Amino acid sequence: MDAPSLGVLPGEVDDPPWESWLAWLVAAWSRNGVTTVGSLPEELPPTGADLRRAEAVHGLPRGHLASLADYLRLAVGDPAAKRPSGLVSVATGDDIAVVAARGLAGEASAHDWLRLGWSAYTAPAPLWTLEQSEELLRQLLLALPRGVRQHYRTQRTAAILLARAPWLATPMLRLVREHVGVPGSPVASEAVGLLVDLPDPAAHDLLLDSLERAASPEELNHPAWICAQLLERGALSAERRDRLSVIVLTWWRRNRTVVVQEMAELVQALPAGLGLALARALPEAAAVGPYDVAADQVEVATTLVCDQVRAQGLVTVRPGSGGVTSLVGAALSRRSAERRYLSGHVLSASPYGRATADGLLDLLADGTGPALLRQRAARLVVHLAHESHRLRIHGLLEDPDQRVRSALVRALAQIAPDPVTDQLLRAMTPGPESALGHTWVGALGMTASPGLRLLATGTGPAWQRDAARWWIAAGPAIR
Repeated sequence: MDAPSLGVLPGEVDDPPWESWLAWLVAAWSRNGVTTVGSLPEELPPTGADLRRAEAVHGLPRGHLASLADYLRLAVGDPAAKRPSGLVSVATGDDIAVVAARGLAGEASAHDWLRLGWSAYTAPAPLWTLEQSEELLRQLLLALPRGVRQHYRTQRTAAILLARAPWLATPMLRLVREHVGVPGSPVASEAVGLLVDLPDPAAHDLLLDSLERAASPEELNHPAWICAQLLERGALSAERRDRLSVIVLTWWRRNRTVVVQEMAELVQALPAGLGLALARALPEAAAVGPYDVAADQVEVATTLVCDQVRAQGLVTVRPGSGGVTSLVGAALSRRSAERRYLSGHVLSASPYGRATADGLLDLLADGTGPALLRQRAARLVVHLAHESHRLRIHGLLEDPDQRVRSALVRALAQIAPDPVTDQLLRAMTPGPESALGHTWVGALGMTASPGLRLLATGTGPAWQRDAARWWIAAGPAIR
């Protein structure tokens, strides 16, 4: 059997520059918002002021568009991302002391965190004592798992900047180490994600440890994605690349299906010889389904989405080449998990988010699509879920695919709390050691469910009691 292509999928095109997505968002809102005032030529990258003006003109929450500017350029490695984009002013002198005080007290807004992030990243010398630095980082990690949409993007941007500040590397790594590999830790996923940005090589060792010692197959996915990013950036030393290859081979010998489901992207990024050998074997080992989504399957999904866009009277921008179709296609079929993830964030900031979710929920309700397509569709709904989708999601909570159910539970956590949703979630009682069980506790935490106190004092596993107590102390979602 021929080895699968290590390049792009059929019909997949190179990503446009990150600035063009911002221009696309401004143009899309100018055609579908309340007014065309403030619209820009699509070929011009919008400035921070342009994004703020577009938010004001169309009545969008602060940061709805602007939160993507620094987030995208940091994520894609823009060389110019060494200074603020103009969305925030770098805090200095007495001002930084005031903003830091809010952070230390747990009262910082997402915008405050972004100012602190840029201030620390551009500072030539430490701004705070070690104790203050550790407490600020701890407060930010308390906020990250709770952020929704633009709040999350802004906080995450701040966390990336703080992680990249050389003088904060030691306290950041120490704090991250407290959470990586801790079963059920609400902070674990965010902590692992920061390992790609820490300049300390010890962060790479910690990442490889988490991949090697994962207690369940589901815990492999995120560190495998981060390892793939490091390989693609050429950031791993030869010694660590060798160790990574051994870890992947060990998992391969232990359970090939797990590698197909959780590590396929990493396999594609491995050094040529090993990567090619495993990639050739991936389809043969995929007993539960393919390791990627075929182009014709993606076309079915994008057709459903486009039907909803038209039915809701929305005007598209750049159809077929750089708009809704390509974003949905990228979110469902890109081999790069990072690109799938970023596509979801761009769609969530667009006027097409609700229509896209409607089309994806149509696909999930049909129940006949390939498992991987349905799982990725459900994950995309997490970015796009709105109050109008609540009842439809309720009706899908008994989906036979646990990964679909888990994503839909996360989607409900993105919406404002509701008594009916709370009763449905509390009645689910999934297996405590399952991935769905972890997601379920997080959803109860995001919505401040009264059920948390029962879990905190109940007879469930220790991780469940600890997670419930964490949510009670940290507070619900930041919306």
